[in-house]
Amino acid sequence: MFVCETRILERDALVQSYSEEDLELRHGDFIYVMDQANTRLLAQVRNSPTWSETPPEDATTRISEKLSDPEVREQGWRFILPVRVAYTAELAWVPVQSTEIGMGTRLVVKTEHGNELATALERPLAIRSSQQHPSELSLVRLASDEDLDRAKKNVDQSQQAWAICREKIEKHRLPMNLVKAHTLLEGNKILFFFTSEGRVDFRNLVKDLASVFHTRIELRQIGVRDRSQIVGGCGVCGLTLCCHSCKGMIQSVSIKMAKEQNLALNSTKISGVCGKLLCCLAYEYDAYHDLNKLFPRIGAKIWIGEAKGIVKDVNIQTGAVRVMTEDHQYFDVPYESIQINKLTGKKYADPPKKKGDKDTP
Repeated sequence: MFVCETRILERDALVQSYSEEDLELRHGDFIYVMDQANTRLLAQVRNSPTWSETPPEDATTRISEKLSDPEVREQGWRFILPVRVAYTAELAWVPVQSTEIGMGTRLVVKTEHGNELATALERPLAIRSSQQHPSELSLVRLASDEDLDRAKKNVDQSQQAWAICREKIEKHRLPMNLVKAHTLLEGNKILFFFTSEGRVDFRNLVKDLASVFHTRIELRQIGVRDRSQIVGGCGVCGLTLCCHSCKGMIQSVSIKMAKEQNLALNSTKISGVCGKLLCCLAYEYDAYHDLNKLFPRIGAKIWIGEAKGIVKDVNIQTGAVRVMTEDHQYFDVPYESIQINKLTGKKYADPPKKKGDKDTP
C-alpha cells in the first residue's frame, strides 16, 4: 500500500491518499482521487509516496489514476512556480507551461528592475486559469551556464560597488546606512539598498557612482523589515529569519495577534531583530482566533454546581478554564463541559476536582 499527502485542488485541503499499486508518483504530480462518497477529485501529490502494509486511519482518499499536464490544463487550471529572487530573497510566482521544472532549478525572470536570476522552491502548483497571483513575474528562460558565470562575476562587482558607495556616502556626509549593492544579471544597472530615518538627497551621490561604473545607478530606500529580509540572520528561536528563508513575503502583523494568543505584551519578547513585531505571530493566529470562540471570555460568569464563579484564565493548549468562585475557590473546568442554558443564557459546568487552596490562584 503506497501512501502520500495530496492537496485537493477544488477544496484546497490536504488529505492522506493511498494506492494499491505503484504509480511511480513524485512530489508535484497530478492525480485523481476517490473520496469516501466515491467522488472523483483532482489533486496534487505533496510528498513522495511511502510503503505501508495497511492504509493509515487518516488516509481517506484512494488514488485512481495519474494525469498529464495537458489533461490538467483542459480542466481550467494553469501552473505557477514558486521562486525566490536572488538579490532580495523575495518570494514570487512564475507562470510556466510544464510541471517538469524541479526544485532548485535556476531561472531568468523579468523583475521591475530587469532580468534577474531566481531559484525554484518546489515543483509548479496549480491554480485556476482565471486566478491572478499578486506577485507574478514573467519567465524569460531557464538559466544557462553563461547566465550562471555572469552572475558569479556580478557578485564580485557588487562587492566592489558596495565598498566604493560607502566611501562616497562618507564623502558626501549623507545620513544613510548602506545595506547591499547588487548588479543585475545583464550588468546594465547596479542597485543600492539603504536605510535612513528620513528622506535623503542623494543626487550628487548618484552622479559620482555613475561616473565610476558607467552604468545605470538606482538607490532604493528600504525599511527595517526589508533589511532583515535581504541580509538575513538568526531569530530569537535560533533559526534563520523567516522573512529570509521560508516566508519570503512580509505580511501585516499587529499587536492583536499577540493578545489573541495570550502572549505577554513585552516588546523584547514579541519583537524580532528588526525591532518590529515577530512575523511568526501570524503563523498560529487563525487557529487561536477560531479556538478562542469556543472558550468563555475572561470575566464571564459561570455557575459551578450551586456556586457562582468568574472566569479568571483560559488555557488553549490544555483546554482548561480557570474559574474563581465567590468564596475564592479556584477550579479548572474543561471547556467541553461548559453548557449554556438557552432560556436564561447562564453558563453551567459540573463541579470538577479542586486544584488550588483558598486565595491561591
